[in-house]
Amino acid sequence: RSSDLEQKLADFREKGIDYVRLECNFGSADDIGGAAQLGNNPLFGARFDLLAEAAKECQKREMVPLVLIQVPWRETGGDSNDYFKQAIKCFANALRDARVESKQVILETRPPIGVSTREERGLAGTMRISLGLETGRRMFDAIEEAFDGDTVAGFCVAGGSTKGDVPTAMEDDTQNAVRQGMRQ
Repeated sequence: RSSDLEQKLADFREKGIDYVRLECNFGSADDIGGAAQLGNNPLFGARFDLLAEAAKECQKREMVPLVLIQVPWRETGGDSNDYFKQAIKCFANALRDARVESKQVILETRPPIGVSTREERGLAGTMRISLGLETGRRMFDAIEEAFDGDTVAGFCVAGGSTKGDVPTAMEDDTQNAVRQGMRQ
């Protein structure tokens, strides 16, 4: 609820917190039902609108929103990239609709590398670096396109998790290459 959000942000501001991490996990590919559903399903649209509303409230209080958007990122055949592009497009539209200043938003997502943890580990180091660079370039292009050249203040690479029975963390060299690819 909006009043709960406003109260939490006021409490954070009072404590001197100047940025807030907002997070939305859209689920697995099976949960979503295809990348297009992120833009077509009103339930997903409501989530993007809520993130944008929260980002707007942060900016009203001179706080920087750091927004983590989680979509499937290890799906094969280009599906991961499709999920990423659609999520970024929907988020950019929600920010515009809410009149949020995108240049004061930090975005965080997992890179849509499109290979499993096991496959990534099995690649030679040069292949992981190549994969990371290409992924970073595609991400930069998708962000630039979604925001019509008005980019975000910054971007964080969320590299997955080392916890649980099935760790999903990216290899360090792949993750570093993604960052480099975004800067090129």
